[in-house]
Amino acid sequence: MLPMESIALACAGAAAALAALAGLLGLYFRRRFSYWARRGVPHLQPRFPFGNMRERVLLRQSALDLFHDFYWRLDGRPFGGVYQLTRPALLVRDPQLIKHILVKDFACFQDRGIFVDERLNPLSAHLFNLGGARWRQLRSKLTPTFTSGKMKLMFGCMHECARELALLVRAEAARGRGRVEIKEVLAKFTTDVIGSCAFGLRCNSMRSPDSQFRAMGRRAFAPTLGLTLRTMATILMPSVAALLKVRIPERDVSDFFLNVVKETMDYREQNNVERNDFFQMLLQMRKERQARPSGGRASGEGVGGDLELTDNLLAAQAFVFFLAGFETSSAAMSFTLHELALNPDIQRKLRREINAVVEKHDGNFTYESVMNIEYLEKVICETLRKYPPLSALVRECNATYTIPGTDVVLESGTRVLIPVHALQNDPAFFPEPQRYDPERFGERERAQRPTHTYLPFGDGPRLCIGMRFGQLQTKLGLAILLHRYHFATCDKTNMPLRFDPKSFLTTSVGGMWLKVTPVGS
Repeated sequence: MLPMESIALACAGAAAALAALAGLLGLYFRRRFSYWARRGVPHLQPRFPFGNMRERVLLRQSALDLFHDFYWRLDGRPFGGVYQLTRPALLVRDPQLIKHILVKDFACFQDRGIFVDERLNPLSAHLFNLGGARWRQLRSKLTPTFTSGKMKLMFGCMHECARELALLVRAEAARGRGRVEIKEVLAKFTTDVIGSCAFGLRCNSMRSPDSQFRAMGRRAFAPTLGLTLRTMATILMPSVAALLKVRIPERDVSDFFLNVVKETMDYREQNNVERNDFFQMLLQMRKERQARPSGGRASGEGVGGDLELTDNLLAAQAFVFFLAGFETSSAAMSFTLHELALNPDIQRKLRREINAVVEKHDGNFTYESVMNIEYLEKVICETLRKYPPLSALVRECNATYTIPGTDVVLESGTRVLIPVHALQNDPAFFPEPQRYDPERFGERERAQRPTHTYLPFGDGPRLCIGMRFGQLQTKLGLAILLHRYHFATCDKTNMPLRFDPKSFLTTSVGGMWLKVTPVGS
């Protein structure tokens, strides 16, 4: 056969193979993108190859805006199908169905379906990510850590950090001629609170710009392209993430927290040190487990299903306590001060109540005084309505489930999305949702609203376990600042706020600048 004929035959064979591959891919995508249509479920029309995620995957749209778009495109329907790349997911709009998923039928929706590889990512095996029996066992062991009694024990170290926060704000205002980038200041405060209450360590974020704890916290949440893509892979394509051995967080961040936990553990055990903090409670859990050995295995479970509390498993819980506690609380405080700067009448009313309550407690900020500032509770609730930490809750169906009142059957493994921000900004539930109005959270107003339209912490057995802790540090930090300072907008204040498309949390783009002046000046 002549060389040219051989080349022609080879080209023809390659073309045929490519055509066959293209045909198979076409069939695959057509079948994947017809999933909801074949089940008779109303859905958004997907587009190759992103499904309904094109703008989000290309980082042109924030997670908050994505779910807001889904919600309103399915207006008038209790639920509807969407496609996260090629993966079908059910977006739920009806509060009663949400109640079934989160509470009544929780047994069918107990997992989040997040990729966990403990060998590659030791810190990934934390309470937020885990599912099944390990999640249930760990949740039951950790729940006593976050009672109101335990919060009261941690108040002292929180208060010490809050006093330093007030001094830092004064110094920053002097340095910036009254203008303060409040978001970074509050991130330093919550970093120090978590470091003290979780690890019993002085992180010194507010005193030192070179604090390693603050640097690592910043690295863990920095909205970089690499971190965003890795996070998307673990959520949208867990099998691909496993194949590519995706690491979250990066190795040096992981190693830092693992070393901190190990060193703290060794120091306390060798020196018989005990503190009223989260870490001490983890150590106590491990001691109780070791007192009844059961031949645990590397998988994290001992014989008889008893949870093996390895050093890495304890480190993972301390890690998520740090991450979840500092970023979400500092964001809530930042958004609150931003809104109070825009709404001076609300700020004045809140300051009057703070001052009145503190006077009743002999001029001191105590656990009781902070928890008794009723209007502060309303203000924080309204902030979390407009700016929930997560724009959506994610659940994975772990059993065949028929949606109540319909003949729609969800298969095991189907992802369910609950658009928290969109629900909380729906005029049907919260009239004039863009208006900042803490009175929405008076007793009468709450009673008149349908349940499960306000979900900043989720609900049901997977309700945020650290909710009390986050609320306490947020209330204390805001109360001390508003007692001493007045906050207003300045020439560097971003208006309107834009949300960062590279972040999976509700985070504004750029800094949050405010004018800060001492009260009475």
